[in-house]
Amino acid sequence: MKKTKLIIEKAFVDLQNSIEKIPNLTADAKKKLDNGLENAKKDAVKEATPTTIDNRIYIGAIIVLGIVLISVTIGALLLSLRGLEIPEIIIALGSASVGAIAGLLSNPGK
Repeated sequence: MKKTKLIIEKAFVDLQNSIEKIPNLTADAKKKLDNGLENAKKDAVKEATPTTIDNRIYIGAIIVLGIVLISVTIGALLLSLRGLEIPEIIIALGSASVGAIAGLLSNPGK
């Protein structure tokens, strides 16, 4: 994200430098162009920034995986208490949930 923001800012600095080199540009026109570029830069950075919806999806995924993990653990415990064999799918779901949660928490937002 930082690299994207730096690239956007550099592009707008280059544009501002190009505007400075335009001959016969009035101060009023230059001010309007600078204001327009500043607003465009803010919009570009805002568009490149993850929104709160992305964060909600991320948190929602962790919650769902946590529920799956808890359900699988309880199911496996109940089956083992009754002396029944634990199906491989339950073990696979539990393992996949643990791995997915670890992956999401170790590298958030990337």
